[in-house]
Amino acid sequence: MTSEQPQSLLILGNGADLYQKYPYTYQDFFKNQYSQLCEPNSLNIKKEFHDILNQVVTYFVRNADFVRNIKDLTSEQEGLAEQLSNDIQEKMEGYPYAFCKFSILDLIFLDPKLITDNTRISNLPDENSNWTDIESVIRICSQNLDKSVPNDDFVIAFTALSKTLQVINCDDDKKTSLIELLMAPEANETELINASFECKSNPATLYDSINDIEAKFMLYLNENPKVKYNERGDVQQKRARLKNVFPANPNKTTVLNFNYTNLDFDYSDSGFDQSSSTIHPHGSLNAKRIIFGINSTNNGNPLSSKNTGFQLTKTFRGLLERAVNSSDAIVTLPTEMEEIIFFGHSLNESDYDYFYSIFDAYNLYSSRVRLTFYYALHGDVDPSKDGEKDADYELRCKQQIQDEQVFPITKLINSYGESMNNSDHGNNLLHRLLLEGRIRVLNIDTV
Repeated sequence: MTSEQPQSLLILGNGADLYQKYPYTYQDFFKNQYSQLCEPNSLNIKKEFHDILNQVVTYFVRNADFVRNIKDLTSEQEGLAEQLSNDIQEKMEGYPYAFCKFSILDLIFLDPKLITDNTRISNLPDENSNWTDIESVIRICSQNLDKSVPNDDFVIAFTALSKTLQVINCDDDKKTSLIELLMAPEANETELINASFECKSNPATLYDSINDIEAKFMLYLNENPKVKYNERGDVQQKRARLKNVFPANPNKTTVLNFNYTNLDFDYSDSGFDQSSSTIHPHGSLNAKRIIFGINSTNNGNPLSSKNTGFQLTKTFRGLLERAVNSSDAIVTLPTEMEEIIFFGHSLNESDYDYFYSIFDAYNLYSSRVRLTFYYALHGDVDPSKDGEKDADYELRCKQQIQDEQVFPITKLINSYGESMNNSDHGNNLLHRLLLEGRIRVLNIDTV
């Protein structure tokens, strides 16, 4: 789109799909992939899963406080390796999951205690936190691998988990020799390769795991298309209401869709054409590629090209995809903007790069561009739920709006203000938007 007439930009996040009742959360994905480990009655299977892995992780963590020369192994150490190998084989016999399907991120998502119990890194969520936020875990891993020294807790735990994955997936008759080769914190690369074992650095292990998760998630979405759910009454009702977020003239709207799926309603009669009016910054099913990544800045500072996370940023990976698939048609942002509309995006920091660029492009401070943030109440305050509302209902509604809408919006605007060259403008940006009536927060179900 290159029209000089003022346009609208509609920014959609995962919440837009969730509002329509599509099962596209990371939690939905993991429950589908590893149902036997995620069901309420799976405690025994989960305990076996943890016991098998934790025994090996703990073994390598305890052996990582000093460098051992493999050739100088004592008979006692050799015996420990053989005993561990036998224990693993015994525990895995009859276990319902083939561990070869797991990557290192799978293990962290499914059993975060493997990391949290073996490290004192302060910014790790505890085991009760939401470890299935894929991009947050990628950021945590890359940041801690970057800042760590060889004997740092996180590097030791991550390395131990990587070694554990190799041992679990190794043929039974080779397990003992592999354990012996991996006993040192820095395994001897030449010896591993000569013994026909794989040798990868921690960053390479993380990169491969991200590629693996992307492929699995794309397969999950393909196996659970929207059409599979569209006949449900609640889906149809929500889909009809989603049109409320579109401006009055859809033919003058560009969609920045952070979902991997397309909009599933037809606006062609108004002139809106998804193929020529939609940008998928993180890839899409139609393009047969999706991207998980992190923000290109950390605490306001650009990531160095030397950092583990540099090649994991969404901008780097997006440019790589653009270079590899240079023949794809490119949809660009309008040159003139009237309104920027958000719905279903959590406004997480991993996408701040995009928002800052958009605000810069349309000179948010000095222009007349309006910001509209739509939201939908959900969970125990979902208005579509049957039953009488209790006395605390309104209070819980207000709390959810405060926590999930007002706070993230304020944080985004203030963070962007801090990035502006003119600090005075940055400090009063939100005040200006409020005074000029250029920012609104609206409930999609009541407009």
